[in-house]
Amino acid sequence: MSFIKNLQKNINAVTEGYFANWTPDMPISVGDYGDISGYRFTRDGNVSRHLNNIDIDEQQLDTATFEKKYGLSIKNLGKVEESTAIEKTRLRLEFGYDGSFLYHLKDLTNIQFKERQDAFRKLGALILSGTIIWRDDYVLVTEVKQANKALILVADSAKAEMEIECSLEEPVINFARAIGAISYSLDSNRIIRYEIKQNASILFRVVQFTEVPPDGGPKTPISRLMARIREKLSNNLPRPESIYLREYVESEDEAIGEFMLPNSEIIKLSQKFVDIGSFLEISERETILDSDTIIERVPVNQRQIQRH
Repeated sequence: MSFIKNLQKNINAVTEGYFANWTPDMPISVGDYGDISGYRFTRDGNVSRHLNNIDIDEQQLDTATFEKKYGLSIKNLGKVEESTAIEKTRLRLEFGYDGSFLYHLKDLTNIQFKERQDAFRKLGALILSGTIIWRDDYVLVTEVKQANKALILVADSAKAEMEIECSLEEPVINFARAIGAISYSLDSNRIIRYEIKQNASILFRVVQFTEVPPDGGPKTPISRLMARIREKLSNNLPRPESIYLREYVESEDEAIGEFMLPNSEIIKLSQKFVDIGSFLEISERETILDSDTIIERVPVNQRQIQRH
């Protein structure tokens, strides 16, 4: 089992719905769309290419921190004996499983669509008009957590250890505060390490679009919906501005809206937050385009991931 798969399961559990941007130095933005492959988000584009009037809300909290770990034990080995003015402590970090992690973030900014209904209306029109060829495995990034500083440690195998030396200035330290002042007295090539000193998108949430059939049956993939629309309209898809959102209802994890096409046909779309089960399923299944073309998945070579 991939350590990235375990990382995503563990991150999702402790953050109540977020996924890890892996690798964390790769850019990811609200409005990005693409697929989940190798348990990582792969960007195909951003809706801003087609829309320049979707408002994005950014809430920056300079004092906000994020301190999460999973499968990790931290042991205090005592003071480091050296003749410096700053007193340091040696800590042993013991990672129990592959996918065990430490995520310490500082100076967070939460970024998301300002008006969820407005974004849903505009994106639904882009999909139904064929302006964006929306694949069945596509997801849309709707929320991102950025950090100005971060220390991220992830074990790619079980029972990995490392030792660090740092100044413990508070009872529960956030290691992101000490970026640049942490020394690694015992490092391990089984632990992937990222020290981030400028804004990076660390965590994200995504949604997936499907059709809600009028008869209340199982939700329909977008590829089947678009094939039906193309057939009815003789392949003359409507322009986005001619598609209207006439009804909209949202809950905590899903938004459902009714769109009217120029021929008065009513289409009901669902935009649902992707949970861990769906995330893993999307990553592991074949990709299907609306033209019924199948693209086979290519296994990810974990050893191609750059280590720092």
